[in-house]
Amino acid sequence: MGLEASCEIRVALRNGRSESAAWRKFKAKCELSGEEIIVRGPEGFRLKLAELVTLQAHQGVLEVADGKRQVELVLGKATADKWAEKARTPRGRLEKLGIRARTRVAMIGPLPRDLKEEVEASGAVVVRGGAVDFVLLAAEKPRDLDQLDSLKEWIAPDGAVWIVRRRGSDDLTERQMREAASKARLVAIKVAKLSEEHTSDKFVIPRHER
Repeated sequence: MGLEASCEIRVALRNGRSESAAWRKFKAKCELSGEEIIVRGPEGFRLKLAELVTLQAHQGVLEVADGKRQVELVLGKATADKWAEKARTPRGRLEKLGIRARTRVAMIGPLPRDLKEEVEASGAVVVRGGAVDFVLLAAEKPRDLDQLDSLKEWIAPDGAVWIVRRRGSDDLTERQMREAASKARLVAIKVAKLSEEHTSDKFVIPRHER
């Protein structure tokens, strides 16, 4: 979960390098996630942090712009400053996964090479089985999820299995993944985008079974 606030939103559409003179104002709920600012409601839109050409906090207003819009979020000084700082330093994917030095991790299946290298370079303890904090399971087909029953036995009571899959793939749907996890008595609690190609879903042991 990112930062959330309800506030006044001011929006001007950009025409080339300059914004138009017409500003629209409305109130809405907005969220700063790890990779984008989301404005919800009937006039909602998303601003990807990687595409921002303007990002600053000024007198309680977070001012951002991409190639399409100039946007002002009237958040108040403390909140605007906090959002600006978080937007400038978005969380890395290992932080999203909860992996840090000395975390015990098992990596199963054909995970993206750059992800494996990042885990290995992080100081995490990479193991082949036994007691672990996290399992990273690469899944491309429903049959890859047949391992969930046994992998559940590897994780600590407060650990998790992260299922890593290709975004938008028809070979393994979200419904198939959740059905397989339910059979293994695991529950979904979180989704983390890893790259433009891959996403990951976090499954944990229900609290009453720990």
